[in-house]
Amino acid sequence: MVPRSHRIACVAALGVAAAPGWAARDAWDVENTGQPTVDAEFTVTEGTWMSVDVSPDGQTLAFDLLGDLYTLPAAGGEARLVHGGSSMERDPRFSPDGKRLLYISDRSGGDNVWVSNVDGSDAHPITAETVNSLTGPTWGPNGAFIAAARLFSTDDKLHASELRLFALAGGSGRLLVPAPANGENVHEPQFSRDGRYLYYTEKVSPPTRSVVYIDANHINYAIMRRDLRSGTTEELIKGFGSATTPELAPDGWHLAFIRRVQAKTVLFLYDLQTGEQRPIYDGLDRDSQADFIWQGIYYPQYGWFSDSRHVVIWAKGKLWKIDMITAAVAEIPFRVKARHRITLPPRFSHDLAPSIFKVRAIRQLAYSPDGRTVVFNALGRLWRKSLPAGQPVRLTKSTSLEFEPAFSPDGKLIAYVEWNDERGGLLKLAAMDGRSSRTLAASGGVLRAP
Repeated sequence: MVPRSHRIACVAALGVAAAPGWAARDAWDVENTGQPTVDAEFTVTEGTWMSVDVSPDGQTLAFDLLGDLYTLPAAGGEARLVHGGSSMERDPRFSPDGKRLLYISDRSGGDNVWVSNVDGSDAHPITAETVNSLTGPTWGPNGAFIAAARLFSTDDKLHASELRLFALAGGSGRLLVPAPANGENVHEPQFSRDGRYLYYTEKVSPPTRSVVYIDANHINYAIMRRDLRSGTTEELIKGFGSATTPELAPDGWHLAFIRRVQAKTVLFLYDLQTGEQRPIYDGLDRDSQADFIWQGIYYPQYGWFSDSRHVVIWAKGKLWKIDMITAAVAEIPFRVKARHRITLPPRFSHDLAPSIFKVRAIRQLAYSPDGRTVVFNALGRLWRKSLPAGQPVRLTKSTSLEFEPAFSPDGKLIAYVEWNDERGGLLKLAAMDGRSSRTLAASGGVLRAP
């Protein structure tokens, strides 16, 4: 059950403690780091992994491209820069009244939720995370609050995330959906228009199923629906190929979602009244459910037009308007004049074959019984040094790795082990000067400590 304090109807009254003033923090200007830069300008008509949204009146699109935000007429054309520069901005969302944009930015030094007017003015952060990251922001139905997924920075919560509710005034927010009991993640929140339901993606398979590899055609993710009045949660859509990235239509009766079907990523339509689900478009790019994605979205965000019939979505480098009834697909062309300031990385020159190399560490020292000689390992070879001030020289000329020398009681012989990836291990015996070495034992495994 969700506590009463978490219910949507009470959000406006609850309020959230104000965050510490940003002005009090140490100044950080990502646009002026003091590092050398070069400027690059180019024009593109396609992009990669672009999140896109539609304004409530259906006339304007907002999308991200190469870390910048743009707006575009819904019919296509020349894109207008809204937020650019060295910071990374992504996942734009129009407010319910169409006047503001919600998005993720690292301008403050970490991934936080920001809001601005649609023209880019009055940009300011809503959250103030410095260690954890936020992703996948969405507006509440009346535009008075937002929700986002918070990912954790510690190793014990590597896969986990939770959904939090934030007032526009800022603050640390309130827990809306906790991390699942299996230690996995919840992402991609969407509110119903009346504020009663929250739809989101949950990883339902345990971490043991996805430590290295996820078979995306199995059941790994489900779209959940939480009733914010009663606090009950149900698995709304699940099955082979999973179900991710829900987008609720304005009419409140249809839900678009993403599913893997064998080698294809497919856009589906779900009827909330009948439970029917239909594949609509199988030309999407590969989703990212087969790996853990720090950005927290399993396919780029997309949006419905106000007619509750058409969806705009990114695929194959382009933006597409898809009829969710007839499955007709039409490209929305765009042209972006991109300008980027690229920070030059530091470069250091190294002599990879110096005539003299200073060894920083030696190990496995063996002293002769008379104390006049020491043999030791350095750089995978055995070296002999006369004490106190002799020059170290190789004990042998072998090309194999040599380890763990040991003197005989009379100091005339040295036992040691060799390793060769093709032959395996050898136990060897050599004279003090390294000559007349012979093999005492051989093994396909490792020999140690003679």
